[in-house]
Amino acid sequence: YFHLEDWSDYHSWSRQNPDDTRQIDDEFARLKTYMDNTGVPVILGEWANTEVIPLADRIDQATYIIKKAKDLGVPGFWFEGSTGVTDPANIKFSLYNRNKNTWFWPELRDAIMRVIYGS
Repeated sequence: YFHLEDWSDYHSWSRQNPDDTRQIDDEFARLKTYMDNTGVPVILGEWANTEVIPLADRIDQATYIIKKAKDLGVPGFWFEGSTGVTDPANIKFSLYNRNKNTWFWPELRDAIMRVIYGS
């Protein structure tokens, strides 16, 4: 288990900034070592980013994380929150509006899918 430091405090993010990528890089290096040494598979149980980050930065961060996971063969699950717009505590993580059957950020969804499926 790990949690990005100050996750909710991010107001921007860039893969070009080593301060932004360091913790993610370190964690995936630790996961690789663990998998290599034990042979035990790993699942990225829940991951997400919040709407506090501008959409372009969210896309950059999400694709960076999912690419790292994909390169290691680690599947992951987006933390979706509970009910989207009816639950203000979780809307910041939600991609899907269950009440309206629509996507809050289809661009983010599409970017993640492009990394996973390569198109």
